[in-house]
Amino acid sequence: MKLFQALIFEAIFALIFSKGFAQPFQNDWQQSYQKARVFIENKGQFDAYQTLETGPIAYAIDFGSTRIFFGTKGIRYYF
Repeated sequence: MKLFQALIFEAIFALIFSKGFAQPFQNDWQQSYQKARVFIENKGQFDAYQTLETGPIAYAIDFGSTRIFFGTKGIRYYF
């Protein structure tokens, strides 16, 4: 009988106080799309952008209208 009372007490306690720990309701289901801003390793797709100043392109960042290329000797920007 004591086990049953303890289970009932725990169930009531959980129901009453669980709302205090719940996340608040938010109704913003829309998320704007943005390209991931990450370093892209060059696997041949940026070879056309290398110059004598940059050397072979190792990594690049693409911000849409702006691209930044990181070569072994230098950096090149496109705006």
